[in-house]
Amino acid sequence: MIQSPHGPGLYLSKWPGPITGDKWEDRVRINARRVREGWSEFLSGFPWEWAVSLTFDPRRAMDTGQRTYANEQTVSREVHRWCGDLARMSRRPVVWAFAIEGGGGSHLHAHALIIDARDAALEAAQRVWEARNGTVAVKPVDDIGHAARYMCKALGPNGEVVLSDTLRRHHGTRCAMTR
Repeated sequence: MIQSPHGPGLYLSKWPGPITGDKWEDRVRINARRVREGWSEFLSGFPWEWAVSLTFDPRRAMDTGQRTYANEQTVSREVHRWCGDLARMSRRPVVWAFAIEGGGGSHLHAHALIIDARDAALEAAQRVWEARNGTVAVKPVDDIGHAARYMCKALGPNGEVVLSDTLRRHHGTRCAMTR
């Protein structure tokens, strides 16, 4: 294993050396714990105000040609849409990040972190989500590090964290990605 050029604590096997063939043994692997820690550290650099959990009620699932929201892409699209709706209702740029959790036997749901949403817009967006998809739990963030770790707790090596394009509004992070 070698140190990754993508950040401290991330280790890769096989990369950046040449990978020849299509054998399973030659795949690139990233340790899931280190992925979670890396995302948690990155997200801890922002002044998150709200932590949101968004769940899906299968009785309200839209007809996607599948039985329920079993598809991570559908869940991700719905959460992305909700974050955009929250910004439109706030009538200002809202900063957000979210991750999908579940699958493999548990119901898919999402955790999001929010900055700059108007209180009235957050309440309205909650009602829209509940009418359309399921339940919402919104809590103020008291401990940014804990909120970031909680959002990232189930990320695996292929875990996805979706970031708003407004993240640049807050330069409290050490990451060059937002500069």
